[in-house]
Amino acid sequence: MPLERIYIHEARHFIAVKSTKAIEKWCNANGIKIYIESGRKFLCRIEFLTAVEKPFIQTLKRTYGEKWIEVYHIMETNDTVELSKYPDAGQEPLKIQLTNYKRYKPKSPTAKRFIQGIINK
Repeated sequence: MPLERIYIHEARHFIAVKSTKAIEKWCNANGIKIYIESGRKFLCRIEFLTAVEKPFIQTLKRTYGEKWIEVYHIMETNDTVELSKYPDAGQEPLKIQLTNYKRYKPKSPTAKRFIQGIINK
């Protein structure tokens, strides 16, 4: 069974752009290969949809941990009651490495408090 195709003019609606040049630029930036057959440009549907969903999936992974797949399937069905049964995984937020910023010396008291607040978190 061949992979499903999505033509450029159809793909525009998924990411809300108006021109085919904009969709081509988006595809190049996200590593999606554009194919041409008989003068019509198309993409591999699953590859394109995966790139569209990638930021959302990364957020689910951070929020729900290993249960992100279950939560994703519940969200596909729009079942808010079932989704409310999944509390956040309570993972620590990503810590920012401040090694490159150690040279910065705050001058005002406000800037000093701000930097201390970042470092202490």
